[in-house]
Amino acid sequence: MVTAQLTTAGALLLAALLPGGVPTDGKGMPPAVQESRPRGPLDDAEARRAAAEKRAQDAVMDAIHRAKYRVFKDPDDAFQSLKRELEDVRDNPDLGPAVKSALEEQLISGLRTVASLGRAVKRVQSEVDTIERRIAAVDSRIALREQRQQDGPVTLDQLRERMELEFERVHLRLQREHVKLVELPLEWLRDLYEDLRSPPD
Repeated sequence: MVTAQLTTAGALLLAALLPGGVPTDGKGMPPAVQESRPRGPLDDAEARRAAAEKRAQDAVMDAIHRAKYRVFKDPDDAFQSLKRELEDVRDNPDLGPAVKSALEEQLISGLRTVASLGRAVKRVQSEVDTIERRIAAVDSRIALREQRQQDGPVTLDQLRERMELEFERVHLRLQREHVKLVELPLEWLRDLYEDLRSPPD
């Protein structure tokens, strides 16, 4: 079997023999043959930069998402994690100026949000801790009363005191839940709803 290779000149000659002749570029000249340019160092550098920027964008979005979720459990850790991510972006030599600036703005905005929310969370945690200590004190008083009542019949005064302690404990537990649910600004919770709906792994 003989295999013939058709050159560019041969292709034009063959096209001239076909109906319609040789296609032209509008000036009566055959079109230039388009050949792909071989990849060079510049192409490789651009590809590496694009890949690095995509990784950085994904990392920033993930860091912000995790911090907004983490702030309810550990405000300081959430804030520090975003600070570390901001330092990584600023120190990344593979990012273009536009992408680096955009990522820095996202992280600075996230830091402001986490800092504000973190202060509110800490205030709530402090109030809840105070209420928890009061509940523990009431529990100790109830346990002490129960221990004393085992030594004899329960008097009306003892029963009244026990009911008052039980009422105080219930009141404190309701107050604790009220603080958890109401003290945090609702607009922040609405803003974070979409993120918190699917917490990170």
